[in-house]
Amino acid sequence: MTDKKRLIKRILFIVIPVVLVLAAVGAFLLWYLSPSKRVDRAFETQDYETVVEWYSKLKDEKAEEVQDRLIDIAKDYHDDYLNEKMKYKDAVEYYDLVMKEALADSRKARKYREEIETVYQSREDYSKAVEYMEEERYLEAIEYFDKVSDIDDLYRVKADENIEYCRTEYIAEVIDKADELIAEEAYEEAKDVVLDALDVFPDDESLTAKLNEIASLMYADIKGTWTTSYDFGDLIAAELGVSGYNIYFPAELIFEFTDDKMHMYVSEDSIKPALEAMTADEESMNALYSVAEDYGFTKFQADLLVGIVYGGSYAEFLMDQFGTEIQDALEAFDYETTYFADSRKIYVNSSESSNDNYYLYETDGSTLDLNSYTGSGKPMGYLTYSITLDRKLR
Repeated sequence: MTDKKRLIKRILFIVIPVVLVLAAVGAFLLWYLSPSKRVDRAFETQDYETVVEWYSKLKDEKAEEVQDRLIDIAKDYHDDYLNEKMKYKDAVEYYDLVMKEALADSRKARKYREEIETVYQSREDYSKAVEYMEEERYLEAIEYFDKVSDIDDLYRVKADENIEYCRTEYIAEVIDKADELIAEEAYEEAKDVVLDALDVFPDDESLTAKLNEIASLMYADIKGTWTTSYDFGDLIAAELGVSGYNIYFPAELIFEFTDDKMHMYVSEDSIKPALEAMTADEESMNALYSVAEDYGFTKFQADLLVGIVYGGSYAEFLMDQFGTEIQDALEAFDYETTYFADSRKIYVNSSESSNDNYYLYETDGSTLDLNSYTGSGKPMGYLTYSITLDRKLR
């Protein structure tokens, strides 16, 4: 073998391994520096900027896998924020990053982001409510506690507890204030204080009891306006031509007592609601359908006809067809007369206790019980006694 051949052989012996090593290193670097591996390493170090940076260079299958991982992390961030394990700023920074491109079309990510924003605002409202509560501005505190979102499990329960506390404290303050005014015999002011509170908490029994107490102090007699819901069903049945059926027609009956005049009448504003109550009552509707049957209509046909012609409401149909007649019939109860009252009787058509037309009555200032009527003075005999009326304070 010549020296030249030996040299070539030695060179190849050295070069080939080097080339193979370089090829292997190159292949490794291509694999190591590939978008897929870059993204995987970025996930391991929680370098989500790099994940987003290389996301667009991934193949479809890998891109879908990365989206799933990012959504899972988004869910974790969402849960951690709601459970106060993460700050709002850190959570939204992640969403602002990944939703620019990788999760731009993800409904789940958008939903998680919106819920984080809702809870963030909810907790701002809660903090504001606590400030108001500590300042004893209870109604304002309640307003902001009410804004706390139902999806905020941590704070919704606290908000409800604080609302109850604020309500209790506010009502106690109102009653204390009313008692101070009662002691000063400033009954009108005391009434207004309690009425304002009842506008906010209309079902509170302690406020209602206090209002009744004030009413009994303000009105030792029967002067004022009294009201009740009275069933004029028999009268309306006769007007509609269905006498003998049980008709329900709860209109508002009003009694007004001045110094010497009594005025009884049916509230015109209550006629339409009474018609609506009647058409919601099964027995009343059976009576109306019986009239339709007399004219050859089935229940279905009657409903269809009323729906087509009057827009679907029997109350509207009856108001249109019989409203004037019903109003005229109820005007029979519009009755004004003089009266005189002692501790037990309201004498009608009189300025003194000198006739036989009277009510037996009882009152505690807030309710007026007309236990019976004796006499022939119309229209008192039309009513069924006893009747309990409530004082109308506003």
